[in-house]
Amino acid sequence: MAKIIAALFILAFTMTAHAADIKPALVNTFGHEGGFQRHPGDSGNYVNGVNIGTKFGIAAASYPKEDIRNLTIERAGFIYQRDFWGASRCDEWKSQIVATMYFEFAVNMGQGTAARIVQRAVNYAGYPRARIAVDGNIGPATVKRLNEVDQTLLFVHLVGLGHGRYVQIVDANASKEQFLDTWARRMKANVQRSVHEYEAKRR
Repeated sequence: MAKIIAALFILAFTMTAHAADIKPALVNTFGHEGGFQRHPGDSGNYVNGVNIGTKFGIAAASYPKEDIRNLTIERAGFIYQRDFWGASRCDEWKSQIVATMYFEFAVNMGQGTAARIVQRAVNYAGYPRARIAVDGNIGPATVKRLNEVDQTLLFVHLVGLGHGRYVQIVDANASKEQFLDTWARRMKANVQRSVHEYEAKRR
């Protein structure tokens, strides 16, 4: 744990701060994801039928060329910056709370799914304005509209749609119900943290 905390401080000082910053998102996600796991019911752990595992949320199924067991937290942070946060242009997002929740979904559900969820949330929060495309590609048009809508309303829709996606996963595959309570509790912790941060900024 001490090594993880030290590595997070290194990450904190080597990444540039913007409107939304990856540092608190990484701290939050690493707090949930923990270290190495090879849960037999987690499909993300498998490559060609072999249970390789997941570490810091980086799954072997998505990164078959990575040495998952020996993956460092610095390497995980680099992957998240390159393939998740950066690819979604989160540095350009106005709300840290919205960006952090989106990042959680991207790590847990896959970036394409999370991107479509946040695009739908933007459309609901922006009603009755013309809708943006729900295509899983977070480009300039998505970021512009995302920053224009009411951020609290956007967060509410994002949370609702995210939970709805977890329920859809369980409805489609009953074996995934064993993970639903964990997903829900993770969302609960994220919402509580977000409310605390929001209230702290108002003081």
